[in-house]
Amino acid sequence: NKLNFNKNFTRSLHTNKNIERLNPFYVSGFSDGESSFILSIVERSYLKTKWGVSLIFAIELHSKEYSLLQELKSFFGVGNFTIKKKVNKAMFAVTSIEDINNSIIPHFDKYPLLTQKKADFLLFKQASELINKKEHLNSEGLKKLVAIRSSLNLGLTDVLKFSFPSIVPESRPLVLNNEIIDKNWIIGFIEAEGCFFIDIFKSKTNKIGYQVKLKFQITQNIRDYDLMNKIQNYLNCGSLKITSSRSAVDFIVLKFSDINTKIIPLIETFPLRGNKLLDYLDFCKAISIIKDKEHLTIE
Repeated sequence: NKLNFNKNFTRSLHTNKNIERLNPFYVSGFSDGESSFILSIVERSYLKTKWGVSLIFAIELHSKEYSLLQELKSFFGVGNFTIKKKVNKAMFAVTSIEDINNSIIPHFDKYPLLTQKKADFLLFKQASELINKKEHLNSEGLKKLVAIRSSLNLGLTDVLKFSFPSIVPESRPLVLNNEIIDKNWIIGFIEAEGCFFIDIFKSKTNKIGYQVKLKFQITQNIRDYDLMNKIQNYLNCGSLKITSSRSAVDFIVLKFSDINTKIIPLIETFPLRGNKLLDYLDFCKAISIIKDKEHLTIE
């Protein structure tokens, strides 16, 4: 038997202008998955130190998430957009040190990140304190900033490695015992890192020759295993799977009753805001089909 799909499902996301403002815990959960804390150090021959220093808080997404980025900009009340049409990307970025001091840092101080990305934020904050004291304008302060940069994200560029060969990287702060205290954080994290799967595969034991399984999954770097374990305990369902080849840990929910009674009610109570909502709505259609036993027919 072959599966023939004759129905065309149109997916569209309509933005409600009256939608509630983003919850701050949601913003932190989403930022745990999608944000970047950047310390830029580039050559500037006209400066006394020969180097220009700046901080950037950025979230880059597919251009279809433009509305969500607009909501984030409204939430923080600062920042700008960049559209990269050739690669279908859109970026919300905050580059003003004043805006970073008054909006970005206070937010994440009050509503903390829970993944190991919090270490990047703490280094970013440390860099901001040096810049606020104008230490980036002298050679010793600049070296401190290069040491911080070497522990941030992908580390130093080749140019910085060549120009500062004796720099000792700043120690990355330890991120321990972060507790989930608000469901909105989980929703933001699902928006960033969650996936809804409908798996259809051949089966000799089923009358129609196919079997259907639903799967909800969140994937993170293995360094956040402890947090993923806390998510599992908080939601009281699912299992963890480590994939050593890609240094990843997956939180997976396969049991239909857990998906139906724990994952779905959570998202119904605390809705998704971006285009992942469309995946979720399709996922709910599949749940409805399975509840009605229609998955046991070819149609």
